[in-house]
Amino acid sequence: MRFVCNLFICVICLYLCGGVASVILKEVDVPPMVHINNEDDDDLRVILDCHYEIEDNKSFLVVKWLKDGEIAYQWIRGQPPSVFPNFVGKIEKNFAISTDPDQQYRGIALVNVTIDTSGVYRCLVQSKEGTYSKEKKLQIVDISNYTLNLFHNRIQNETHLECSIEHIYPQPMISLGSDDGDAISIISSQVNEDQNGYYNASTVAVVNDDDDDVDQYECVITFGNLPLNLTKTTSSKGASLNVFATLFIIPIFLIFN
Repeated sequence: MRFVCNLFICVICLYLCGGVASVILKEVDVPPMVHINNEDDDDLRVILDCHYEIEDNKSFLVVKWLKDGEIAYQWIRGQPPSVFPNFVGKIEKNFAISTDPDQQYRGIALVNVTIDTSGVYRCLVQSKEGTYSKEKKLQIVDISNYTLNLFHNRIQNETHLECSIEHIYPQPMISLGSDDGDAISIISSQVNEDQNGYYNASTVAVVNDDDDDVDQYECVITFGNLPLNLTKTTSSKGASLNVFATLFIIPIFLIFN
């Protein structure tokens, strides 16, 4: 009985002292992945939202957005929102996500989206009772101007493969496969980042194959755990070099006869 009374007194004390939250931060909406598909994607906007409930609409309320730990945006209820200097031109000014005066400027719209827009975004909500925050990662994938090639060269009973991709973001991973399950030996792989943050990568491999079947090879580009891949295929016939040699032998035979 004494324990119940003490617990009740503690709850009342917390409430009177401001320990009961007047703001409940429920969820942060940040898309996990956004594609840049065209070089002229100037109208691309990415909306980030911060869902909360207010139990006391007279309470002091501030909403902040941070990117990778740096404050980018702030809204004090009852005042216009502010975009911090390093994010001017990257966050749309006075973007209203709601008509509710307690929710109006809780979200932000990212504009002029580039690969540098990638990062961890944190919504931070402050009231007189405390500060509450949630964060999520946004990954930009730029496939607007990439080049993907898969070359093959048949030498006796081996097929040499080279897959390369240029001007891609984020960092790609290359894998090679064969439709008939032939063992593929990777000879070399390299990934380089250019001065603008884009990646160029290539992989060279050898396949042992001594039959005359038409073989199909596939190069697959993946990006870690992102639900996206790029694919290139090519075909190689095992006996192709024999046909090529025959075309040269026949004219020589005719010349000497």
